[in-house]
Amino acid sequence: MSVNPIDIYVRGGVVAMDLPTPYFPVAMPPVSVEAVGAEVKRFSVGDRVWTTNQGLLGRQGTFAEQIAVDEKWYSRLPDSVSYEDAAACALVGVTAHLGLFREAQLQTRRERVW
Repeated sequence: MSVNPIDIYVRGGVVAMDLPTPYFPVAMPPVSVEAVGAEVKRFSVGDRVWTTNQGLLGRQGTFAEQIAVDEKWYSRLPDSVSYEDAAACALVGVTAHLGLFREAQLQTRRERVW
């Protein structure tokens, strides 16, 4: 796990938002599920998952020893992707996706309007 620029920006106040006290940074952990609640449907103990939504908007980051996260914030991490690669690529992948699809309005062939 590592600290990404967004973690530094939030902690430094560049991206202004209220932070819980104490504040644990790190927004993008690839992890293995250690326990699930009774209502969890998508994941089981031992599943490999990742997220990009911790450490923001009042949620604690993942430098804490353990975190409890709603399953809606997680996606399955394929076995072919190492935890290290997921941690290194998550931020740039999400940034590229937002830039291409939200900002540049890139569309798949099925979405194109000619």
